[in-house]
Amino acid sequence: MAYTDIEHRILDMWPKFEDGCYVQLGDKAVANSGENAGKEFIVRNIYFEGAHGKLRSSVSDGCYWNWKSADMRVKRSAPKALDAEGVEIKVGDTVYSIRTGAKCKVEGIEGDGVIKTDDEYGLKWRIINSHDVTHKQPVRDMDGVLIEVGDKVWGIGDINPATVVEVDGDAVHVQYFDGFIFEHKAAQLSHERPDSWERLEEDAEKGNCEYLGRSQSSCDGCYLNGKSACDEYVRIDLVRRAKALAEKEAAR
Repeated sequence: MAYTDIEHRILDMWPKFEDGCYVQLGDKAVANSGENAGKEFIVRNIYFEGAHGKLRSSVSDGCYWNWKSADMRVKRSAPKALDAEGVEIKVGDTVYSIRTGAKCKVEGIEGDGVIKTDDEYGLKWRIINSHDVTHKQPVRDMDGVLIEVGDKVWGIGDINPATVVEVDGDAVHVQYFDGFIFEHKAAQLSHERPDSWERLEEDAEKGNCEYLGRSQSSCDGCYLNGKSACDEYVRIDLVRRAKALAEKEAAR
């Protein structure tokens, strides 16, 4: 459909972004006049004065854009990248991968939600989604495993696991089966049940198959290949665990 002369005149006057796209109501733009120049605003009004279009936000915002010979195109607001917690990421920030815990330095922002990083492994200009990183330094347990809300963990001497309900820096709040919430240091927690003298005593009373986590009592298919072999393995493992517990106690 061909435009009329009047429609062509309106399109010629209609404000355009720097990429040539026409500005629409609801778009985000950057004000270029008044005390709010440089501020991002949402276009609520498009009107014309003389031969040029103008943009205005709501009255309360007081933001507007005027056509100027040196500023004929509307600038879009700079893209913002938000981390996993919704915190804005800026060039120069240090962020951490929520998957691996790797530390990254933000070297650039490539559009909404994508950042370029130079990480601790020397991978320069690696492009990743901003929602996959956080400004919070990841917290790890005594074994170096990342601690996240919802994880099952054991404290030193715990028989039953607890559920992580909050991670606040090095302080980890866990909830036990009875509803009791306790604060641990991250280095005092493990995702694996820690060994103890009580557990060692319990395991020493188990049969070989139960100790090895096998559900059958037959030696067929057992990787230890025979009762005498598993007898020896269990004895050696019990002694190894006892020595490790004694050394840990001596080091305290």
